[in-house]
Amino acid sequence: MLNLSILTLQEKLFEGEVDSIQVPGVDGWLGVLSNHVPLITALKAGKILIRKEGKDEEVEIERGFIEVRPKSEVVILASTHKQ
Repeated sequence: MLNLSILTLQEKLFEGEVDSIQVPGVDGWLGVLSNHVPLITALKAGKILIRKEGKDEEVEIERGFIEVRPKSEVVILASTHKQ
C-alpha cells in the first residue's frame, strides 16, 4: 500500500492509502507501487490514475511534481484548472 497525498495551493485533492498510481511524467507515464525507489520528478498535464481495492479513480492536473519518499509515502504537488 502507498500513502498518497495530492495537494494544490487551494486544497487537498486526495489523501489516503492506495494500491498503485500512474502519473503523466514529462518523459512519459510513471507507475508507482509499494516500496518504489525514492524520486522527485516533474509532471505534465494529464490524469493521475489511482487504483484502490480494485477500483480506479482519476484526478486531472495541469502540471506538478511527484515525490516518492521512503516507507511508501507519495506526495504530489499540482496545479489544476479549478479556481
